[in-house]
Amino acid sequence: MKYEYLVIATAGIIIFLLALNIKIPGGLTGAATIDEETHAYTLHNIVQNFYGIYDIQFPKGTCTQIAEQLYLDLAMQPMTVTSGYDTNGNERVATLTFGIDRHIGIADMVKGRSLTNDPESDSMLAIHTETVVRIPPDPVRMTFYNMELHGTTTGNFIVNRGSFSTPTLDCSFISVRGIAQCQCETHPQQGIQE
Repeated sequence: MKYEYLVIATAGIIIFLLALNIKIPGGLTGAATIDEETHAYTLHNIVQNFYGIYDIQFPKGTCTQIAEQLYLDLAMQPMTVTSGYDTNGNERVATLTFGIDRHIGIADMVKGRSLTNDPESDSMLAIHTETVVRIPPDPVRMTFYNMELHGTTTGNFIVNRGSFSTPTLDCSFISVRGIAQCQCETHPQQGIQE
């Protein structure tokens, strides 16, 4: 009788161990499966959606290369919070307040020739952003940059003129056959808050 119990116990252990190794095909669960690559939502995504574009195309030039890098440095970071207003239609406007890590800012977007009142541009993008740093024992410090871009939005946002400012640099540019003519001026620091 003891032999029968030993055989049954051994068979039970073997069946149990085999059951652990069997892979059961997945069924419906509450989890979502996404086949395509995902990424965090950015300010650039909002700009793309508003204008219906693939990318922003800056004219060639030193100051526009700086403007593009300033834009990408901010616009490609994951957004933590957004709030704003927008309209629909061929002629539309959006204003958005956003937070990205230690950056806070405002983006204003306009699409439509009657709104821009500019024969060369059908769109305008304006960004004002500030970066907050707290390093004890000093108070909170803030720096900023402002950017305004004008252009046409057919496939890409093709920038034909614009400007940007930092605490020590003000630049404006206009595109002539895809080459930027830049006008920049440095000055003592302005607009930094303590």
